[in-house]
Amino acid sequence: HPQVFETGQRLPFKIFGEGLFPRVTLSKNGLAFGTCTQYDHREIGVTVTNKQDEPFHFSITPAANFGVKPSEGRLGPMESMDLLFSFRPHQLGELRGNMQLLGFGGKVSALTVRMTGNCTKQATRDPLGGIDKIPQDVSALAGI
Repeated sequence: HPQVFETGQRLPFKIFGEGLFPRVTLSKNGLAFGTCTQYDHREIGVTVTNKQDEPFHFSITPAANFGVKPSEGRLGPMESMDLLFSFRPHQLGELRGNMQLLGFGGKVSALTVRMTGNCTKQATRDPLGGIDKIPQDVSALAGI
């Protein structure tokens, strides 16, 4: 029994609760992006589905050379959402990464997405700015 320290009084009480484990699924858990040139990108669509009777708020951890949009969201009961995973290599070689789909405010890992991609050809990027550019040029190049 918990005790009230100021008075020394003890009060019995009961606590009831329910533990929930996220029940979500992905249409694909392993993503093979294939071959891609440096600074180019490849994309794969994946559907995440909430299979429980409660809403599920999620976020997805980042991984080098890989991305996902949206990286967080809310699924209602029995609701699905499309995610777009991407491979954007900045280095050469066979690249691997893992992203964690987290639920309950980032406290519970629900699923792991394993990704692979191969960057075989080096490329160069033109810088966005320069002394011959005005702000509108840079905005147009960057897609802003």
